Amino acid sequence: MRGAIDEARETIGRLPAEHAGKLFVDEHGGVVNDIDRILSGRVKIVEAAHGGAWPCSPDADSALIERMIDAFGWEGSRGEPSYDPFSTT
Repeated sequence: MRGAIDEARETIGRLPAEHAGKLFVDEHGGVVNDIDRILSGRVKIVEAAHGGAWPCSPDADSALIERMIDAFGWEGSRGEPSYDPFSTT
C-alpha cells in the first residue's frame, strides 16, 4: 500500500495543476495512465462541463445492461469477460 501511495504522489507531482480531476483517454477511448504519454499531449482530456450531464436514455441504458449481461453473464456468473464490454469498436 505504501508503494502505491508513493507512486501516486510522484505522479501527481509531475502533473500540471490544471490536469487535476481529469481523465485521459487514447484515440480509442481507452484510459491512459502513462504519465509521460499524458504530459506529451498525445491524449484526449475528458472533464466535467459546467451545467453538463451524463448522457442517458432508455435505449442507452438498455444497451449498457445488455452488454454487461453478455460480458459477465446474469448475476456476474461468468467472471471476467473475454472482451471489453464498454468498447465502442
